[in-house]
Amino acid sequence: MKITIRILSTILIGIILACFYTLIIPMEDNRGNIIIFSPDGRVLEIEETAAVEYQEDGWSEDFNDVTVTVWKETGDSKIVLKDRVSKHKGEGWYDSKLDASVRMKSPDGEIQYVFKSQKKEYEDKGWTLVSGEKSSSAPVVALTFDDGPKGKITSRLLDVLDENDAKATFFILGQIVEDSDENIKRMKELGMELGNHTFNHTDLSKLSSEEIQEQLDKTDARIKNSADAETTLVRPPYGAVNDTVKENVNAPIIMWSVDTEDWRTKNPDSICQVVRNNVSDGDIILFHDIYESTVTAVEIIIPELKSKGYELVTVSQLAELKGIELKDGQVYHEF
Repeated sequence: MKITIRILSTILIGIILACFYTLIIPMEDNRGNIIIFSPDGRVLEIEETAAVEYQEDGWSEDFNDVTVTVWKETGDSKIVLKDRVSKHKGEGWYDSKLDASVRMKSPDGEIQYVFKSQKKEYEDKGWTLVSGEKSSSAPVVALTFDDGPKGKITSRLLDVLDENDAKATFFILGQIVEDSDENIKRMKELGMELGNHTFNHTDLSKLSSEEIQEQLDKTDARIKNSADAETTLVRPPYGAVNDTVKENVNAPIIMWSVDTEDWRTKNPDSICQVVRNNVSDGDIILFHDIYESTVTAVEIIIPELKSKGYELVTVSQLAELKGIELKDGQVYHEF
């Protein structure tokens, strides 16, 4: 019996050692190597010390850096390699969402970009084509932040905005105002714009007129009492709007044209790439100031946007620059 146990023990030790050498030694052989991608689709494993040389030729460790999103007039989109953008343009794709769209105005004054294939559908509903180019000579966008403020995260975000001379619009939840009055006061001092995001992030489209007004009024009252500040805009949670919401919101209703999906990925690189692939003059960009990863992304993307000539303003400033008069109860996605 003892001999059998000794044999089994020897076999087990042998298996463990074999697994160790199989797993560990190859890892040591590859230590210091990285995978990089080229704009034309090639993939290489190289030593990390050689990365700079490849990066100068457009290679990157992040596959998102060598791809872009292209659009069709039908609204279809896909991600393609940068070196293949010209080919796709020849096949009717656009490297800008706005190039695949037209700017239209509803009978009650709402302005929205719609894909060119939808133009006739909107015209049949009474919408008209808005002629002329956007009025600002430099590209302008509005950064917007939902669901906050959140303590040190929002405080750090305000530091970033202040350091970069950038403005933003914050859509605030009423239920957390009393714990965030210092951040809200600082927003006001820095020239940020405050928006109402309901009291407890409820779907306004499922509420009665009285309940909608209660959600908004309670939030405005909290902000006024805690930080002596006022909101000028409303963003309904989930972007949920119906006729009842429009009739009971006594402020412009602000949506977005670029959704960073920061709540889903919580990845700074992915968040930045969404902005790089989709941003255009007049966009309203959606973030949430409750994630550290979002602030990290903003630290990266703001200098990038400014280096490309973008001016970062509040939503109301953006509308004014584009010659749009904001009206209560009307929905705006971009300008």
